[in-house]
Amino acid sequence: MWIFYAIGSSFFAGITAILAKCGIRKTNSNVATAIRTIVVLIFAWLMVFVTGAEAGISNISSRTLLFLVLSGLATGASWLCYFHALQKGDVNKVVSIDKSSTILTILLALIFLQEGLSLGKGVGIVLIGVGTMLIERDILVPAREKYGIDIFGDAIDMARENAALAGEKINFIHRDYFDFKHDYKFDEIVTNMPVKGKKAKEDMDAFYARFFEKSKSLLAEDGIIIMYSNEVGFVKKQLRLQPCYRLIQEYTIRKKDSYCLFIIGMK
Repeated sequence: MWIFYAIGSSFFAGITAILAKCGIRKTNSNVATAIRTIVVLIFAWLMVFVTGAEAGISNISSRTLLFLVLSGLATGASWLCYFHALQKGDVNKVVSIDKSSTILTILLALIFLQEGLSLGKGVGIVLIGVGTMLIERDILVPAREKYGIDIFGDAIDMARENAALAGEKINFIHRDYFDFKHDYKFDEIVTNMPVKGKKAKEDMDAFYARFFEKSKSLLAEDGIIIMYSNEVGFVKKQLRLQPCYRLIQEYTIRKKDSYCLFIIGMK
């Protein structure tokens, strides 16, 4: 039964952005948020009394009430930011970035609620993150053709949904990157490299070697690789062993777990 409510939530969330954009074109975003909040408040309490749930109010513990208040404050802050972004930006761009909150939600659920993280869900997180990165990259530097490749079908499905929300046309291919072939070469390859996990050091070393070797056949002469990885040693090793590549720029994203963004070009 919950799946129908989830689908309903997705549908109403989708039309919310369109209706909100129409309603705030000539209205201050803070005023629009306040009006929307009043409507939501009335509707929510109406449902409480219609379903006869008002008797449960007295049973709410102080701990539960605290978390509900904190959740309400977070929701209010989110709405204020969201409506201001909608007023200033395009709906498809705002929604695509807003939906990247899914990454944070899944990770927080894993840490604080001990919810399981399956392989498919884990890959989905990676692809959602990369999808947002790819969308923003395309906004800055529009691309003629965009391809998304992954060996996991569930990840491809999630990436398609994310791209559709953003109004982006991306060719998604369910295939191993190492088996991918194309008639022409690409100007950019954007990749979020897998974490080591239970893989042996030798396996990860071989994986990075295969990736850099394979990318030679797909990257144009003046093309670049935009790589997100926490295996700095493996990246630097391949840059030493494969002289056709050069490190253009390296950005430290998170010092704690050594995540970096590498901009790598062809010599």
